[in-house]
Amino acid sequence: MVTLSGTVHSLYQKDECGRIAWNAPGVEAVKSELEIDYAY
Repeated sequence: MVTLSGTVHSLYQKDECGRIAWNAPGVEAVKSELEIDYAY
């Protein structure tokens, strides 16, 4: 399982992080704990 954590600045960035994690070899699950900070 891959856990994503931290802050991103848009929903697009959050989605891209998840997509990239899913495409990594051997990944069977992705847990996203990313938060969006729109104030950037």
